[in-house]
Amino acid sequence: MRQQKINQEVSVGIAHSLRKAFRDRAPLLGDYLGLYKYPARLSPAFVRHAIGMFSGRNDWVLDPFVGGGTTAVEALSLGRRVIAIDANPLACRLTRARTTPLDRADRAQLRRWVCSLSVDRRRRAPVDERATGMPDEISAFLVPARETIDSIRSARARQAATAVLMRLGQRAVEAPEPFDEMSRDQWRTRAEECSDSLVRSLETLVARSEENGVLRYRISERIEIHRGKAETVLAGNHDWRSSLVVTSPPYPGVHVLYHRWQLEGRQELALPFWLANERDGSGPSCYTMGGRHPRGLEVYFATLLTVMQAMRPRLRADAVVVQVVSFSDAKTQRRRFGDVLSEAGYRSHAAFTPASWRRIPGRRWYARDRMNAVSREFLLVHLA
Repeated sequence: MRQQKINQEVSVGIAHSLRKAFRDRAPLLGDYLGLYKYPARLSPAFVRHAIGMFSGRNDWVLDPFVGGGTTAVEALSLGRRVIAIDANPLACRLTRARTTPLDRADRAQLRRWVCSLSVDRRRRAPVDERATGMPDEISAFLVPARETIDSIRSARARQAATAVLMRLGQRAVEAPEPFDEMSRDQWRTRAEECSDSLVRSLETLVARSEENGVLRYRISERIEIHRGKAETVLAGNHDWRSSLVVTSPPYPGVHVLYHRWQLEGRQELALPFWLANERDGSGPSCYTMGGRHPRGLEVYFATLLTVMQAMRPRLRADAVVVQVVSFSDAKTQRRRFGDVLSEAGYRSHAAFTPASWRRIPGRRWYARDRMNAVSREFLLVHLA
């Protein structure tokens, strides 16, 4: 109880700084630009601020909807331990790649793979439903590149190469202009950029972790990545208790393409699952916790309640829950979201009431109610 009071008093004193970090609309600068862009991702600076504010060194930080792994990266870099959960196998793959340091031999193997990449104009998309719709000019590079990943000896380097290839595929498919054929050298240059960006981000993680007393070879031991629905994973037997939750759950009534790429802004491709060699056995509602229709909203809030109830036994008595959420209809859904948290036993943090919000331009979100443009995200902070 005393620690909880201290936590509240400290947070009241510096709440303004977290609100400021949340509202900062500056683009994600530096090495993150070369990495895979997971939809509705959190700002690293904001996540770092929240972790520094509400947790201590060696504390467990939980993200039940880890997505692209920003919470995991920032928590590890600050000397925390991490529980990362996601139903999307792509999210788990990316989080693992972004939190597994590469040694000198790994980096050398990754570099040799990049230098060996080629273009074969005769190659077409394989007979695999996950690769359906891949344009021939993209197949000419991605097909031979994917085949050569298995020749990399190091599992860590193979993991990094897959992440690089996913970013290259995403850039090609979701380019704002129709994709033009690139030469081998152009593809290779992009591959080098993505590879160098990933290596730099991993070295930054190592440097920051070592500043907080965690050696390079210990970093991977400090994270647990669980693939599955949050409510199922949290209901299992665990010996950890988290002091902080930092997450961005799916948005009610909003369709976000967590599991597809859009070719020229229209055709949805399952290509990332083919590149990652993962099964694509779930529909969009698995990743959004419900559809955009009224029945989907009921499923969403019922699932949210189950997740929040399952999470409470995994939290310490003084734990803080920080969430960034958007709504298709903020007037009604925001109140209902809060009611679910209250029913699950959480209470609003006084220092963050009323909730802060920010406008988010350029996001590919789709809501059933077109009159309520989904352009705002809310910062919600609760106490366990």
